[in-house]
Amino acid sequence: MTRMGPNRQIGSSFPAEQYKPSLIGHTGRCMGERSTKRSGALIPEIEGLRAVAVLTVLLYHAHLGFSGGYVGVDVFFVVSGFLISGLLLREFEGSGRISLREFYARRARRLLPAAALVLVVTLVLSNRLLDPI
Repeated sequence: MTRMGPNRQIGSSFPAEQYKPSLIGHTGRCMGERSTKRSGALIPEIEGLRAVAVLTVLLYHAHLGFSGGYVGVDVFFVVSGFLISGLLLREFEGSGRISLREFYARRARRLLPAAALVLVVTLVLSNRLLDPI
C-alpha cells in the first residue's frame, strides 16, 4: 500500500473518532496545534498573510489601479481572530478559565505605548508642518 503522511496508508481503516475532517489536516495534527506549541513565537505563514493584507490596503490607498483593498482588511481581521482565539485557548488550557480583564490589560500594555507615541509625533509634526485652520 502507498504511504500517506506519518502513519496513514491508502485503503487502511482507522477509528472514526480519530478522524475529524474539520479539525485534522493532512499531517494528522490538529490545525491549531502548531500555534499552541509555539506560544509567543512568530509563525512565518501568518506573518506572510498579514504582509499580503497590509500590502493590498496600501496599494488601494496609493491609487495604483488596485481596487481590492477591502480584501486586505478582511484577511487582516481573519488572521487577528485566529491569533486571538489561539491566545484565549492557551489561557483556557493553562488555567481552566478565561479572564477578559487580563486579556484586555495585556492588549493595552502592548498597544497603548505605540499608540501614544504615534499620537504625540502626529501632534508635533502637524503643529509644525500644517497651516492653522
